[in-house]
Amino acid sequence: MKSLFVEYKKIVMYTIFGLIIILSSYTIIINIYHYKSLNNYVVVSDIDTNYLKYMNNVTKFEENINKYGTNNQELFLTLNNVLGILKKSGIFRLVPNTKIKYQELYQLNDYFIEDLINTGWVANIKKLDTKEKYKNQIDFLVNNAKYLNNMFTKNGLVLYDDIARDKIIDDYNLILNNYAMYSSIILELIGGYNG
Repeated sequence: MKSLFVEYKKIVMYTIFGLIIILSSYTIIINIYHYKSLNNYVVVSDIDTNYLKYMNNVTKFEENINKYGTNNQELFLTLNNVLGILKKSGIFRLVPNTKIKYQELYQLNDYFIEDLINTGWVANIKKLDTKEKYKNQIDFLVNNAKYLNNMFTKNGLVLYDDIARDKIIDDYNLILNNYAMYSSIILELIGGYNG
């Protein structure tokens, strides 16, 4: 009887050990897929309309700043500060044929929230929008960026290569769209500003 109990105990322990090995193997395989998914990339295209729109809007914004320099020095300094923020953005620094990995998308989106919205809009430009004409559009962009941020932090991106690549392209396009819409709002606001 005692030897039967010892044999039964060995069987249970080997079974538990086998399950632990299976679970460990599964997590290793998942980590390999995760690593492969994170190494997928999207290539910046110089024909992407949102990329070009952002670049052109920043250029137009820079050209239009000088007309405010003589009228209002405070406004001129504010607009120069905003221009610096726009030019420092990750999208502006990207050159065509640059490869962007999934982690860099998170950084681009984080920059959009922290610098363009919090510093560029809230700290500088918002005071020019006295009638809050652009409040709904900015709220929409903030919600888009927060949604993406949530997806980046909670999404394990354990996907097959084709699905992961599509996800990266979709997220990249959404981020580019946010940047382009934001730059259009600022350009429209400054163009219509009568201060």
